[in-house]
Amino acid sequence: MQSVVSALPDPFEQQALELWELLEARFGTRRARTSLLPHMTWQVGVGPYDLQKVLPLIDEISRNLQPIPTKVIGVRDFPGESTVIYLRVLKNNHLKSLHAYLWKLITPWLHEPSLLYSPHNWVPHIAMVWGDLETERKFEAMRFLDEKDVNWLIPIDNFVILDHQSNQTATCEYRFQFGKGMLK
Repeated sequence: MQSVVSALPDPFEQQALELWELLEARFGTRRARTSLLPHMTWQVGVGPYDLQKVLPLIDEISRNLQPIPTKVIGVRDFPGESTVIYLRVLKNNHLKSLHAYLWKLITPWLHEPSLLYSPHNWVPHIAMVWGDLETERKFEAMRFLDEKDVNWLIPIDNFVILDHQSNQTATCEYRFQFGKGMLK
């Protein structure tokens, strides 16, 4: 499984890592941390991308982009999902149009894209708890995060291709900086 995400820049990456640590200490949650880095997901596929096709496309897109000021505020959960808790990323017109463009451009080169990330269904978010919390503690964890009063204005300024392993971990395969392209 692979995905295209945007890693959080500092100091927001550090703040999200601290929230993961607090959640782990208080609630025993660890699964969200297996992604290695706090991020917002653009697309996920059951299988891999055709990297020969996708890498030049994302490189070109990222070279022509400037950072997108993006508001992150509040805590939410996905209806019907037992214990997925996230920080809410507010969709703005720049994010929506970039997501739609990225989806159209690279989806043909992804084996079995998850339709949860299609433009119609996409809910940009930063996962804090990902399915490893007892259902009866979900609202306690949400209240705990609410007390942290997350109200960030972050610059979305990169794409990262993550490779998800069968042991629930992920590795950063490629990174692209807006205005520069693929980093070596």
